[in-house]
Amino acid sequence: MLKPPSSTVPLSQYTLIDAHGCDQERLSNLAANEDFAGQLCDALGGKPDGELLIANFGGDPNPDPRIHGPSFAQMLNRGLIQGHCPTHPRLACVDVLQEGDFDPSIVERLTREFYKAQSAQTLTIMRGVPNEKPHVNNVQDTAKPNTRWSQVETPPVNQLTSMSTVQVNSAFAEHAAWGQFTYIDLFDCDPEKINDPHHVATYFKELCVGINAAPYDDPITGDFNGAGDTQGLSFAQLIETSLVQGHFLKDSRRGMIDIFSCRQFHPKMNSDYAAQYFGADSYSTFTILRGCEAQFPVIFHNRLSTRNDLKWILEPTEAGEK
Repeated sequence: MLKPPSSTVPLSQYTLIDAHGCDQERLSNLAANEDFAGQLCDALGGKPDGELLIANFGGDPNPDPRIHGPSFAQMLNRGLIQGHCPTHPRLACVDVLQEGDFDPSIVERLTREFYKAQSAQTLTIMRGVPNEKPHVNNVQDTAKPNTRWSQVETPPVNQLTSMSTVQVNSAFAEHAAWGQFTYIDLFDCDPEKINDPHHVATYFKELCVGINAAPYDDPITGDFNGAGDTQGLSFAQLIETSLVQGHFLKDSRRGMIDIFSCRQFHPKMNSDYAAQYFGADSYSTFTILRGCEAQFPVIFHNRLSTRNDLKWILEPTEAGEK
């Protein structure tokens, strides 16, 4: 049986940007968003893998004005970039998942300058680390210079809670969130399941049904990395309310699944199902409410060392909050 790499070495870095007060004309223009995706790929030094997915999301022909706007996704040779630009709240949500390290300030600065944002909030998460605490780096809010966590600090635990749908929905309303992002890191998966393209594709079809999301066009599939210990299947599907994606690393038997939707969904149920579907022995879940301009970040963290061990932590924080 293959053993996973050392848990002290993060397999991937995930940086998310919420840019507020953006230029509506720049946000709403599909050609402009396509240009931004190309600039971001160049800035990261990533090689595009396959076609760029881009479309107006939020319903058609009668879109929901709260969520309507361009959405895009581009597979890279070592990861994926995605963006969601609802024009009504003048918000740009840009995410980068990439194997190895990159400078998150590059993503923040490019996003803020391209969309002419008034402020931007940045959060970086190190993925694939089976650790009981959130592995969070470099939290920054340009509107609040004192709101920052460094790489060696961890956010203060505010209260213990279970992640029920009621509690997530309550926090969603309290913080005027625009969307919900959940990642699921799976460990010691069944090799046959994570290496079977049909099994992976079927999971994402079921996921779309489970979170009540309508797929946009065909998915994009590829290899997370053509060589090395991060090689494996990748899958991304635009949905009417944003995007779902997954990357499965065959040598280390790990999976990384992301669900991003402006429609709320049940993170615990979807995490449990993903672990069961891919035969994971353990898994870690992290949910972030997106577009919370007044307070950033609002995080629900769950670390499950086994399928029967549930530990939920709610962490809405600012630097220095007690």
